Amino acid sequence: MKTASRLFVVITLIAIVISAVSCASPTPVTLKETVKETVVVQQTVVAPQTVVVQQTVAVPQTVVVTAPTAAPTAVPGLNPDCPITPPGNATQVTYIGWSMAIVDQYTANMQKCNNVKNMKVDLRMMDNASAQEQMNLAFATGGSSPFAIIQQSNGSIQKNVWKGWLMPLDDLIAKYKTKYSLDDISQSQWDAVTFNGKIYGVPFDANTIMLMYRKDLFAKYNLKPPTTYDEIITTCNVLKQEKGLTTPFAIDLSAGWAWSIAFYEAYSSLGGQYFEPGTSKPTINTPTGVKALTKIKSVVDACMGKPGLALNSTTMSAGLGNGTVGMIHTWASSGRTLIDKSKTQYWDQIAFAPAASVEAGGKLAGSAWGDYFAIPATYKGDPDLAFQIIMEAIRPDRELAAAKLGIVTRSKALNVAEALPFAATAMKTINSGVGAVPRNIAYPTMDAALGNYLPLVGTGELTPEQALQKAEAEFTQKAKDLGYLK
Repeated sequence: MKTASRLFVVITLIAIVISAVSCASPTPVTLKETVKETVVVQQTVVAPQTVVVQQTVAVPQTVVVTAPTAAPTAVPGLNPDCPITPPGNATQVTYIGWSMAIVDQYTANMQKCNNVKNMKVDLRMMDNASAQEQMNLAFATGGSSPFAIIQQSNGSIQKNVWKGWLMPLDDLIAKYKTKYSLDDISQSQWDAVTFNGKIYGVPFDANTIMLMYRKDLFAKYNLKPPTTYDEIITTCNVLKQEKGLTTPFAIDLSAGWAWSIAFYEAYSSLGGQYFEPGTSKPTINTPTGVKALTKIKSVVDACMGKPGLALNSTTMSAGLGNGTVGMIHTWASSGRTLIDKSKTQYWDQIAFAPAASVEAGGKLAGSAWGDYFAIPATYKGDPDLAFQIIMEAIRPDRELAAAKLGIVTRSKALNVAEALPFAATAMKTINSGVGAVPRNIAYPTMDAALGNYLPLVGTGELTPEQALQKAEAEFTQKAKDLGYLK
């Protein structure tokens, strides 16, 4: 009878383990791990008298470890697709933005809140320029904003914050931080939307500029991804041996704005700052600024030549994919096309690496960019309700589903099987790189001035010293005209 009872205990224990595993909520990713557990049980055996027997049973088992999705716990009376307490009266929440693959998924999530009593989510989707125009018209009047939630980029959020058109979100972020795992969004991404100590947007999609290369060529020539600009030049000199390559390495310097980004990355990597802290006084015309611009010119001369200056992000990505370019410094988002076998000849030979720093030990010379959801300052509805709709759209379990469409912002979602293969490398560049462009009211003026003169360094018409002198002089005059400088 003891043997039968012990067998019953073992079977019962195994059944409990299997039941526990089978009841676990399914998630997009699982890890299988085999473990042995020693279980101590007490059993009562009915014999001529009651005897308590203590025994150790070794139970081999397979446990499925699942990545946490932080899906909301069902709340009685609330819609599980959008578990928000219904407003007391009929309420319309209007969103305006532009279509992107990841945006389309998130806005579809917003529309699930239409199933909440008394709530309607109205989407106004249009092209980027039209959306920005509609926002400008609505906010410039000073009246109540017809939009509750707006889509923003680095450029637009900076402009709209300085005009006073956006609402600080610090209190709402603090209120919902734990519920929606907002602390899993890296500080560098929050920094991009922080102005004078206040947060004005919620990051939902990230981008950066990083390295992409042909791994078959690097294996052929026993090369490693470069980590400094001098290593980029060395790599270029090796790849020049490869027949078929017209450009061993390319960086987008096809326009003034592109030169401005490249200079910001190199200058910041060397520790430079555009403005004196707390002011709009320029600090670009410095020995460090000259050093940064000189190094960019050295890369151009060694790797691209004047013909390479015509390559933009689209054409140089195409070159990497068709075998005419060996390595590029470009937008992480370009990676989706490069690994698509229907669009790229060398789709299975494309590899990714963080941006290089200008010198060893410096910050990675890759800038951080992103897209954000914000709430207008003049929105007269319930900002808490609008913020909850944003949170439901990008909640952790839904971000896991979006990881195959873009570089999502929570770190846990970057390491699942469905995530884009370059996402984690891109986030390393964001977290260890130079960050977003300066949050300064005068930055757009500085950006324009640099764009007017830096391209002339590439063509040899100006020296780095001359270009920075002219750019700073132009900026200073316009900044005074605009009241940024006295």
